[in-house]
Amino acid sequence: MATICESKIALIVFRRQNRSIVACSSVFHRKSSHLSYYHQTSKEPLTYQTISQMVSAAVTKYGNREALVDCTQGVRLTFEEANKRAENFALGLLELGFKPNDRIGIWGPNSVQWYIASLAASKAGLIIVDINPGYQSSELLYCIQAVKLKGIIMDETFKTQHYLNILNQAVPDLTNSGPNTPVKSATLPYFTHVIVNSSQKHDGVYRFQDIEHEYSNKKHHSSLLDIDKQCQADDGCLIQFTSVRFHFIL
Repeated sequence: MATICESKIALIVFRRQNRSIVACSSVFHRKSSHLSYYHQTSKEPLTYQTISQMVSAAVTKYGNREALVDCTQGVRLTFEEANKRAENFALGLLELGFKPNDRIGIWGPNSVQWYIASLAASKAGLIIVDINPGYQSSELLYCIQAVKLKGIIMDETFKTQHYLNILNQAVPDLTNSGPNTPVKSATLPYFTHVIVNSSQKHDGVYRFQDIEHEYSNKKHHSSLLDIDKQCQADDGCLIQFTSVRFHFIL
């Protein structure tokens, strides 16, 4: 992944599915290897805005300029297109019963869906939980339990991994009533929704494209506006697992 750092919301390019970070500045360096936190003043002051508000400002400023290029999937999205898709997906999440501060996992490699889901979750006031795409069943279960995920958005497969199989191994008592229905677990009563980027329908699974197009009920549009007004810039928005036992919160 490469990011152009000339603006607060910049063009994102996914050149490959594996995640990597490209440094925006060569100025940063640690004075001590023992420090776990580094602070440095900047000419650019911090802006008290939520991610949703920053996205809206970027759409106003950049409009039809490209916001995302996914070379693997062959998809290009402008700021307006990305924002519209994220808004539709956010409406779909509200239709499913997600509420602000619910934790929703995103499990998979770089993709258009990962990008849209992240923006949508921010618009809906949810706390995103980024899960390592290489995790196995025991690691996934730890993540679900540690932060009490209400739902998870994931790819169907990644490399040699089949995510639905791994999920069923992690939570063997998951039950459902067919496609596009919530799941139930006696051991994880708070875990209720599985959303998969797949062309196939699976029992207990909502398809990503259905959430974006069929579940994006416009009756929730006013709720989305209310959430945008109520969310504060210092509210939690992301839990990032850096390893199985360690994670940080933004």
